Amino acid sequence: MRIDFELGRLVDLLGPRLDTTFVRHTITELPVPAPPEPGQSLDIRPRDINEQGVVVGNLNFLRFTDGPLGRLGARSTIAAIWNPQGGAMRASRLDPPGIGSIAFAINDRGTIVGVHNRAAYWIRGGVFEDLRTLLPVHSRALGVNNHDHVVGAQANEAVSYNVPGSSPVFRLPHPPNAHAPITVATTVNDGARIAGECDHMDAGTGEGSKDGFAYQMDLTGDDRMFDLGEVTRVTDMNEAGVLVGAIPLPEQPGAFEHAAICPLAVEAPAFQLIAEVGPRSAALGVNDRGHIVGYYTPRFEFRGTYIYLEQSAFLYRGGARIDLNDTIPPTSGWKLNEAVAINNAGQIVVRGKQHGEPRWAVLTPNTIGLPSNEPILDPRLDLVRWFLGAVTQDGGGWGLPPAGPPVPIDPWGPLHNTPEKRDLLVGLAIHAVAARVHDPATQEIVREAAIRVLRESVEGVTRIRR
Repeated sequence: MRIDFELGRLVDLLGPRLDTTFVRHTITELPVPAPPEPGQSLDIRPRDINEQGVVVGNLNFLRFTDGPLGRLGARSTIAAIWNPQGGAMRASRLDPPGIGSIAFAINDRGTIVGVHNRAAYWIRGGVFEDLRTLLPVHSRALGVNNHDHVVGAQANEAVSYNVPGSSPVFRLPHPPNAHAPITVATTVNDGARIAGECDHMDAGTGEGSKDGFAYQMDLTGDDRMFDLGEVTRVTDMNEAGVLVGAIPLPEQPGAFEHAAICPLAVEAPAFQLIAEVGPRSAALGVNDRGHIVGYYTPRFEFRGTYIYLEQSAFLYRGGARIDLNDTIPPTSGWKLNEAVAINNAGQIVVRGKQHGEPRWAVLTPNTIGLPSNEPILDPRLDLVRWFLGAVTQDGGGWGLPPAGPPVPIDPWGPLHNTPEKRDLLVGLAIHAVAARVHDPATQEIVREAAIRVLRESVEGVTRIRR
């Protein structure tokens, strides 16, 4: 008896209940650009990635000067850019703005914003423009959307700056219940939603706290400001208005912060922790598919006390946290500690170590079971295809080696499998899928299906032997 297996039906059955750890990435290291002067020690700090896979950030280096007390070193920065080129990333310094600069963000048009010598700047259409005439000293440009709408801060106030020809600089109102706050706008999306952080300081005690805020600009003039509750940071926002960041955990001493999410499309938006990620974590980037990246701290319980291990980079998708170290070849020598940005293609900017040496890289997702020009599959379908592709298609399956792209597998070939033997393999594959389901009820349903397929397959093979 041949059992007709419908891949789509299994995917629908599993829904979001699958453990979506089955993701694979290739690693492309971000090189260190040449120093401004020979002999200077350097490291890098990438910060953002756009849809073309272009990364911006900065170099950190020591500038040495000779003086009456001898040769002294002072730490400085210079904005940098990494462009994809032939499967690698080509690094170069941005000059201008030159020494004393940082590039914080880049949009899909290639507009770059940042700070240099304590004043905001942008590079638009390849042309550098100092914004200090509009935003004087002590200003920062931290985010930019695809309409070249820039947000940041000037002195202690959150500001936004529109393209020339419109009202140039707008100072955001203070969030509700804010008393003498210090505000900074950190991110803006194409729908003119702005979000950021508001620092409160008590004049009597000197103690302070930080709240998140969101500001919705409306063409009708019905602008709205939201207080999003206490945070440790507000880091990124997608086009659906989903904010990510981190919140403090005062009830868990030593936990520091916890990755958090805040959808703005609700009546009273507020940051809520992402429980699956765990404490000692932060969400640092989100794309329009709702995939979130950041860092978390693995832990285990020993005699009633949590023991925290080395920090790891994570990807959160489909309701599950994925340790990005599980998505790269184990022989790569990399340990990924933090993921700072993600684009809609799923490319992730990560910090880590390779053979113990600090490094930065871009992770690019492999496409499972499809030609390289196809869109990335839903992770549930990726997983099912991995287990079942080679046994449900006559000679048309795909396999994933430890490294590199998927390869075709011909499971029948000289074996000349009968339909009954093929169904036996299908049953074993379904059983393997069940092991990746973290919802007990769904896992039992899948296991029962596997047992039914296996039983009928074995009976069919037995009949043939007779």
